[in-house]
Formats: sequence, structure tokens, C-alpha cells
Amino acid sequence: MSDKADCPWKPVLLLDTELKAAHGDIVQIAGEKNIEVIDQLCHQQEELNELIHDCADELKTEKPMWVYYPWRRTVVRVLGRKAYSRLRSDRNRNKITAAEQQVLFNKTIAVIGLSVGHSVAYALAQEGLCGRLILVDHDELSLSNLNRIPGDLSDITLPKTVALARRIAELDPYITLEIEQKGLTAENVDALVETADLIVDECDSIDIKFELRFAARRSRVPVIMQTSDGGVLDVERFDLEPDRAVFHGLTPVTDSAALSGLSNAEKVPHVMAILEADKISARLAASLIEIDEQVSTWPQLASDVSFGAGMAGAAVRRWGLGQRLPSGRLRLDMDVLLSDLSTPTIADVASVKNSVVPSPRTFSDRVLLAASRAPSGGNAQPWHFYADENSMEIFLDPSRSTAMDVSFRGSLLALGAATFNAQVVASAEQKVAELSLCGERMTVAQRNGTEAVAKLRFNARTCEELSLLATMVDKRACARRQGKSAPINSAWVANTKKHAKQAGVEAIFLRGSTLAAAADIWAEADRIRFLTPNLHREMFEELNFPGDSMSTGIDVATLELSNKDAAALNVVKRSDTMRELASWGGGKKLGDASRKAMLDADAFLVLTVSSNRDCDYITGGCTLQRIWLEATRDGVGLHPLSPLFLYATSPSDLVGRVAPANAKKMWDLRVAFAQLCGFKSEQPIALTLRATSLVEASVASQRETIKARTRLRDKNKKVAIS
Repeated sequence: MSDKADCPWKPVLLLDTELKAAHGDIVQIAGEKNIEVIDQLCHQQEELNELIHDCADELKTEKPMWVYYPWRRTVVRVLGRKAYSRLRSDRNRNKITAAEQQVLFNKTIAVIGLSVGHSVAYALAQEGLCGRLILVDHDELSLSNLNRIPGDLSDITLPKTVALARRIAELDPYITLEIEQKGLTAENVDALVETADLIVDECDSIDIKFELRFAARRSRVPVIMQTSDGGVLDVERFDLEPDRAVFHGLTPVTDSAALSGLSNAEKVPHVMAILEADKISARLAASLIEIDEQVSTWPQLASDVSFGAGMAGAAVRRWGLGQRLPSGRLRLDMDVLLSDLSTPTIADVASVKNSVVPSPRTFSDRVLLAASRAPSGGNAQPWHFYADENSMEIFLDPSRSTAMDVSFRGSLLALGAATFNAQVVASAEQKVAELSLCGERMTVAQRNGTEAVAKLRFNARTCEELSLLATMVDKRACARRQGKSAPINSAWVANTKKHAKQAGVEAIFLRGSTLAAAADIWAEADRIRFLTPNLHREMFEELNFPGDSMSTGIDVATLELSNKDAAALNVVKRSDTMRELASWGGGKKLGDASRKAMLDADAFLVLTVSSNRDCDYITGGCTLQRIWLEATRDGVGLHPLSPLFLYATSPSDLVGRVAPANAKKMWDLRVAFAQLCGFKSEQPIALTLRATSLVEASVASQRETIKARTRLRDKNKKVAIS
């Protein structure tokens, strides 16, 4: 081989104007001839322009470079420094964000020992975990090294530093590389450690390992070491603990002088103490006994080394980004882990079947059961009921309210729906109910659930119009089935508008471009809801997964999810995932489900009430339930889609429910939606529902039993809470 000092490893960077072209693919560079030219700049520029993420114009207009690799006698045309780094690290995101990547680019890391260290250093460069790499080793590549070092026959006898520097330069010509071919010595250890932000120790010499740590401790530089056998990772945070014992205090050595003059045999106890001899693999332990007999040195495998590079890279990334990385040791022995594989559990979101409810025997129980079948937000069932043969009382259960339920407006809507169900069933039994409601504002007793907000008194007569809807009470369900809707029943649309007007409620149907604009508003509102921790928690507390209690909440089987959507649900229910998305300002796809559901509908129904009085929301609930029962009869499926702003009638209603900036966004969405509908931004909304021709529901939401929610009212009367 040539003298080590003559081995080129630095690429030469040239602008277009500095390249002297001849003809074809032959050029002259610094007197060299017969140089291969590779120009794939157009492909790189196309890929840069196609980036999904925003790509600044300055990157697209940055001047390209020619990179000359003298050891290959090749010149390659590439993007400029910033554009190259941007494009090469694009697939890191958002495991590493753009801002985090820039932080890491400013780090300097020294890798000591380039057998195992070769894979570690290359992984650091490939992932962009530093902008400056110092490669330290005194040895040359040999054929026996190629069992774990990714080189080839042409690399044999090259200094390990040169072979690795070339490989990294061919990956990234812009990374700053420095090499130390003398290796680490007592003379250069302090100077080298002081130039680095972090040291990766993969050298073989026990003496140098101690020298390195004592120097790192003096300079308060952290040290990471990966031992391929048994997947051992060591972290020593001398930057945080300058008085920390080296090697976690596993050996009594406190000064490198204690190793001076020791033979290799005398150093073995220190090596075994560091490795924890009782924990190394049996094959490594047996191989150590056979050194100089069957093997020349301790064994190392390429797969173990590659796995170790991943461990070291993960530790470096956490350190570089200021994430928690304490001093200590981690063992991830793949041979042990792979011997204990297990079959993952498959969650069947459609495994729950409709339960059979026994037919109630008495009139009061039939009325109670009908009332309990009413819809409520998140199937929360925010009610208490009392009924006998002559009357019924409906109470609010304030404990069932959520952040979306501004001033109990959603709960009052549910109570109104329950009241209408009771009226329908009572009429079918020739007991028309006279209704009396709370006033404009509930009293304290009504708000805390001790006084009824609505009362029914049954009379011995019937209403045919109501009686005809009785069979629909049990059939009504939320139509979440996916697919494109056919045109819905026009007679039902006309009746809906008529019944709404008669009750002082307005029914607005959005279609076409107006519906599409509303879908965009819903998608953004859903995105904010997903990314707001308390709202996200409440959203998934409403869902019942297989094995959960089914008496309240929404059974996931009722969501009619495809396999793809079921898998996505297991991702979006994770609060840690939502925190990451929020920190990136991302999550646009979180609103896609609502957007698609609305766009697949034939129409979007908006019900508004005349004023903000509590009694108006109960009236709105009665009207909603009438409309829904008639929809069930007429083959129209309804599915409520409720954004956070639904029950907000002023910006103050959103304060404290989301972050201040998002509260403003939510109100702006409310204003934009009101403009689409043609009413004022403060107009009270009762509910918004998609209307579709897809009416079948695989599974109906469960309800609490009357018996389970019954309490004594006095000695002779009972209150059934359902």
C-alpha cells in the first residue's frame, strides 16, 4: 500500500465554473485525466421540488456543486449544501423534526475504535446526528475485519480511518470529517476529548478505555459505549456527574496509573468486572477461554454490530436533543428476546352483538325504557327518570356532562329527546302526555339534578300522529355506515322543515359546494379537538372497546369501521401521538374521517333553536327526536357530527376548553359555519347531522338498565335512573 499520509479521503468540492470540461464523460481536474463523470442533478432537483413539506425557494435556486472523489477517479454533480442536507434528511421527519435536525447538525462527536465503531459512525452520519465527526483508530483493515466491517477487498490494508472517511464522504460530501490515524494515546487524549461534545468509545484497549474516561470526566464530556455481545449499551454522563466513578464503579481503578505495568492476564479481572462476567453470553465466555487456542481474539458478529449501532444512534439522538438519558447500562440481548416470541393480540372491533332487552311489563317501565332509548352525546345518558301510571319526571345528571357540553345545552337536548320518546310510547297506550318545562334558566336544584327539568302528566286519550312512531323508538339508530349516499326521501325533507317550524326550530339542509365548505370547517375543528389533551381524553373515554363496560358510551362496533380505519383508531387514541402532532403543528389528516363522512352524505342537516334559553334546548331535543323517528320510518339515516363549537354562542363559551389560540380558531370556525348557513354567528345550534340513504346499523348502542339505575324517592315511590 502507499504511505498512510498519501491515502486520499477528502472529497474536492467545485463549482460549475471551476470544472474544466473536455468532451463526453472525460474531464480534467487538477491535472488528473480519465475521470468518470456522474451527473444526476436533474433527478435530485425533481425530488427536491416534489417534497410534500414546504421547501424554501432559496434551496431550489442554490448553486449545485461538483464533488470529486480522487480515490474513485469520479466526479459527481449534486445539489448545494443546504438543499442536499434538506433532501437527504427528509425521510427522517418527523421521527426527527426539521428544528431537531438542525440542533443535531451542530454537534461534534468523536468515535474511538473503528471496528464496531465503523457501523456506529456511519449510522450517525447517515441519520444526520452530528455535523462534525472525528474518527480515531491506529489500525488497518484486514480480511478478518470484513466479517463485521462493511468494506470490500479493495479496502484491505487501508487505515480504518481512511476507509470509513471515504465511505461517509461518498454518503455526504458536506459533512465535516477529521481523522486521527495514530489512534488515541495518553499524549493526545485530552486535546481530542476537549474538541468533542460527546465520545463514542468502541476501542479494544482496556488502558485506553480508562484513559479516555478520566479525560472525559476532566472535560465533562459524556461517553457512550456499545458492546455487541448481549446488546449492552453504557451511558456515562460526565457532563452532568463530573465526580461519577468510571465504568459505573464496577472496577476499583480510580487512576490510569493503576494499570501501568500490568500484563494482559492481570488486566483480565478488570475486563470481566466491566463486562459483568456472569451476564455475558455463554458462547462469548467459552470463546474467551479458547483465545490463543481455537480463536485469536474475542468474536464479534455483523448482525450484533449493526444492532449495536442502532442502539448507540438512539442514545446519541436522545442526548443531542436534550431528552432524558441518564447514566446507566441497558441490555437488549436479541438471542434471549427472540427465544420468547409471542403472538400479538388481534382486537375484533365488531365482536359485540346486540343485547336482548326483556319486554317491560308495566306502563311506567315501558315509558322509562322508551325514554332511555333516546340519543345523547357520546351515549352519556345524562338523565334521571321517575315514572308511575300518572306522571313522569325527567332530571339532569350533571356528572355526565363533558367539555363540549357548554352550559348543559347538549344534555338538555338529550333530555328533550328522551321526553319525546316517552310521549310517543304513552300516546300509543292511549295516555297522551301534557308537557311542562323548566324556565328560561334552570334553578340550582335543577342543575344539580335534585329537581326535574321536565314533567309529563298522562291523560286517558291518544294522538294518532305520535302513536304511529312508537315502533320506530327501538329501531332508531345512528347511521354511521360508510359509503356514498343516494338521494334521500324528499318528503321527509319537507316534513322536517315543517315540524321544525311548528316547534320554533329551524331546519337547514346543506348540499353541494356549501356542504363541501362545511366539511372543511368540521375537519379543522376535529383536528383541534384531537390535539387538545382534555378533549382527546374525553373523546376516547366515550368509546367502549371489546372487554369494556357497554352500558354507557359508544361501542366501537357501532362506528362501522373498515380494517384500515380500525387500525388508524388504535393510533389516534394515543395521547402521546397527539402531543407529538401538536408540537409539530400537524395533524391535518385527523379531520379526514369527518370530511369524508360529510361529503358522502346527500345532505347535512342543521337544527337551530330560537334562543339560548334552557327550555329551548329541551324543545329542540323533542323536535330532533321527532325528525329522527320519522327519518327511521322514511328510510333516511341520520348521524350527528358535533364540533366543539356546536354549543358555543359567544367566544367566552370556548375559553378554558381549549388553548387561547385554539379558542379563537374555534370561534372563527363557528362564524364561518354560520355564514354558510345564513344565520348570525351567535345563533344557538341544537345539532348538526349528516343525512344519508345508508340506514342500517350493525350494532345498536347499549343503554343502562332501569333496574340498575333505580333509587328510592320516598317510602312508597322509586326513581329509576337510566
